[in-house]
Amino acid sequence: SKAQDRLRSEGAEFLVLGNLLIRDVQATKAYTNFPAWDVLAVNPDTGRQARIQVKSRWATDSGNFLVKNFECDFVVLVYLNRGYNFGKRARKESGLKEPEFWVFPTQYLRSLVASGSISGRLGDSISFRKNKMPAKGERYKDNWDSIVEFLAKA
Repeated sequence: SKAQDRLRSEGAEFLVLGNLLIRDVQATKAYTNFPAWDVLAVNPDTGRQARIQVKSRWATDSGNFLVKNFECDFVVLVYLNRGYNFGKRARKESGLKEPEFWVFPTQYLRSLVASGSISGRLGDSISFRKNKMPAKGERYKDNWDSIVEFLAKA
């Protein structure tokens, strides 16, 4: 339902916010809808800020994620891992596990678009599939340091 989807996406945004805060990154959540970002991270010493868009997938076996607006610095993909969506009956385990985070610099996603390495398009959105990225995007898993380094630049 729409209400469930809203709760899940809010939860994902708070998970990203919490991950930044425990890494000593000052951050705040957008409490009104900005099309390009959901969390704003700031370094008070350098004055730099990072606009972060949060994308979440509920199912443990989710594949694609869609990005419509690239006016941000990072896209954080949160796999909430709340259970299997597809092929539930054929599996013994529930698929419930801890959330996983993939921190993509927006420039990297733009480079995939430029090279045609995308899963396709859906309306105005571009579809990405982590498994189609080089090395399945592994270098971007828990890539929180890239945000810290981005903010540290003078």
